[in-house]
Amino acid sequence: RPFAEYMKCLISLGRNANWLQAVALLRSMLARSIRMSQENSDRATGICVSSLAKSTSWPRVLEFLAELQSQDVHPDRDSYNRAMNSCAKGWQWAHCLDLLGTIKQRCRDRPD
Repeated sequence: RPFAEYMKCLISLGRNANWLQAVALLRSMLARSIRMSQENSDRATGICVSSLAKSTSWPRVLEFLAELQSQDVHPDRDSYNRAMNSCAKGWQWAHCLDLLGTIKQRCRDRPD
């Protein structure tokens, strides 16, 4: 499948809050080594993080971010902001601060 078809599916799944299917699709894309530019990678991960943050609890959002990082996929600042919002809704201030530290480091490493 071309990348554009994957993105159409991700966008549709994200809009409909089908986070489980969106995450599974992104995992499949990563497992198949689908080539993505950094911008497209940011967009794909952002869709999944946004869908997760709207539909599930903060631990799942943090688990997903950790999974991405373990695969050398680095979400953009917007994804981290969504994760921070999810943690804040759960009164998880220590996690918010950890994520803020990660965002600051990423801004030094890669300007968005």
